[in-house]
Amino acid sequence: MANLFRNYFSKFIFFCGLILAILIAYSAIFSFSNLNFGSNSSLLDVSAILLITIFTALLLYLLLTYLSVKQHRKVLIFFLFCIVALQVTFVSLYHVIPTTDTGYVFLQAQNLAHHNLTWSHYFVIYPNNVNIAIFWSAIYEVANLFAVSNLLLFGSLVQLFFLDFSIFFLFYALKKFYSFELAVKLLVLSLLFFPFTVFVLPVYNDLISVVILFFSISFFIAMLKSNKAINQVVYFVLLSVSLSLGYFLRNNLIVVMVAILLTIAITGKYSIRHKMIYFSIFALSFVAIAGLFSVAQRTDKVVSQPNSVTPALRYVYMGLNPATQGEINGDDAWRFETQGYSKAQKNIMYRTAISQRLKQYSLPGLSRHLINKVDFMFASGSFDQDLGLLANRDGSISWFAENSFIWTNAFHGFYVLIFILLGLGCITQIRRKQDDPLMLFSVLSIVGVFSFQVLFWEVRDRYMLPMIPFVLLMSTFSLNRFCESDSVHILSGNLNSRNRKYLVPVIFFTGVISILSLMRNLNLADNQNRYMDFVKIQPFQRYAMNDDFNIKPGIGYKFPIHLTKKANLFQLPYRSYSQGFTIQLINNHSGKRYIFKNNQSEIADTFRPGMYSLVIKNNSTKPITTRMIVDTGSARLTSYSSTLSHDSLVPAYEFDAVHNRPIVSQLGIFLLIFIPYVFGCLLVICVWRKNRIANG
Repeated sequence: MANLFRNYFSKFIFFCGLILAILIAYSAIFSFSNLNFGSNSSLLDVSAILLITIFTALLLYLLLTYLSVKQHRKVLIFFLFCIVALQVTFVSLYHVIPTTDTGYVFLQAQNLAHHNLTWSHYFVIYPNNVNIAIFWSAIYEVANLFAVSNLLLFGSLVQLFFLDFSIFFLFYALKKFYSFELAVKLLVLSLLFFPFTVFVLPVYNDLISVVILFFSISFFIAMLKSNKAINQVVYFVLLSVSLSLGYFLRNNLIVVMVAILLTIAITGKYSIRHKMIYFSIFALSFVAIAGLFSVAQRTDKVVSQPNSVTPALRYVYMGLNPATQGEINGDDAWRFETQGYSKAQKNIMYRTAISQRLKQYSLPGLSRHLINKVDFMFASGSFDQDLGLLANRDGSISWFAENSFIWTNAFHGFYVLIFILLGLGCITQIRRKQDDPLMLFSVLSIVGVFSFQVLFWEVRDRYMLPMIPFVLLMSTFSLNRFCESDSVHILSGNLNSRNRKYLVPVIFFTGVISILSLMRNLNLADNQNRYMDFVKIQPFQRYAMNDDFNIKPGIGYKFPIHLTKKANLFQLPYRSYSQGFTIQLINNHSGKRYIFKNNQSEIADTFRPGMYSLVIKNNSTKPITTRMIVDTGSARLTSYSSTLSHDSLVPAYEFDAVHNRPIVSQLGIFLLIFIPYVFGCLLVICVWRKNRIANG
């Protein structure tokens, strides 16, 4: 009976994984061009996406087939060196401007590293981010010992090191316990997952959770493959500690913790006695890590106000908003947070509001809303929703942000492919007679993260990050099985006369589709859109309640701004000012003054490079609170030096260059569609000729 239940449960989970993979792949192919969260994020049509996916699959197959050969290790090392060099170059050239949560964590970590223990009210409202601020403060304390001046760049490079090291660690585990060929495929797929590199730029907990999961998978593999009981226990201790650490840094990793415990409970590999030992080890590890962070919080004098904590039901409420796709919504976020209610009162109001929202939906309507949430979170794998402020180190908009259309579409084939491979992996596991604990743990984690976000929580594209290590692992096993199967001998070594005759028609057919797709998408180069590219920006505001800056009567502040590029619009942040303020922007060279009237938020003019001054003064007889000025304490918000000798007050503002241009040039569309086709054909022909010569 136990074996029967275990078998049916495993098959059910893998079937759920298959449905999930189909949903995401379908969303990525057919809903990609309908996304509406960024003007540069529009996508090519379905035909182009399918072609790019096919070209990506072909290129990856040929690349991995070549690099997986042990005799080609020197080429593999050179390839890996080039990838890491590109990563370091990217991280050194660009940064994501700190804002919202990332800005709060970045500033608080610096302040703690400078032993400034004043906590922002943000961490009273969102105590789930206290531990990640403490984590980064420990890293910044090390940086301060070596007088590191650019802490934003330092943090990005540290995250990049963590990421690559964890990927290489999993590579080593797969190489030791499976095969070199399999390990190479995982290594290359992970390093080519471009958003990983992009997401090392913000100092936060998303990428750290990915690092922890790569280590956790490695420990679980070692535990499963070890023959000695003591080794299994040691590896499970490491696994328990890593997942417990991950939970306290990013709470939604609880679904991965549940996944590993379910895997241990379900698998027939261990006896009841061993399972109880493992559960006890996990509980002790969790308590130990909890105690460690408790001590750290007391040391850093963390302020706790339980009635001010944001209820978890708020995120459920936002996820059910019929006017959105289940993403975060400002009105929903603060609906019951500004009235002085206790946490218990807010929970009652949220439960009532959630019940009212559920009654608005019919069953088909709720199903459509959940599909919209899937589209919003999974249709694009490039994390555009939070990386729109990808900037050069001087604070101006980066080439990647201006041309996100090109790299978003170029990467999309890879993104679609890994979920297709995930689906194939689930089919393989469904057909197996005996369950594989590693595969079960991976799919349980994927299904858990997906279900938690889509069914219960609000959605955002970066929330899928905890799924990605498991998706890449499943894709690696699927790709390895595919490369080893007889069905791919058409490319790898048995291109006989019977199947060779299909080569020319296939190339011709895909060529025709490529030309048609090119013609269908060229209209994107003709449509002129209004773009507002930032030239100089400081977007961070302390938006949490009680974090506003207080300006006393008659007090004014003058902030110098060095504009390095031409702009034609100057903006102040929304709701950052009120009557009683005098706000002026002064051109220091010409002396020209731009005076803001009440409720005016922007001024359009030609702003040439040079020095400007932003003057903010309280002319009233009462103190005025504002979000337009941020007191950074002992930290520095920009990507430059972080010392105690600077002025801690920073204004929020934005210089923009507003202009009309197409979303992409005709050359860009040509590069995305036609060049990959030609390149793919050349690769196939080269393999064909090599095979023909080898066979005489």
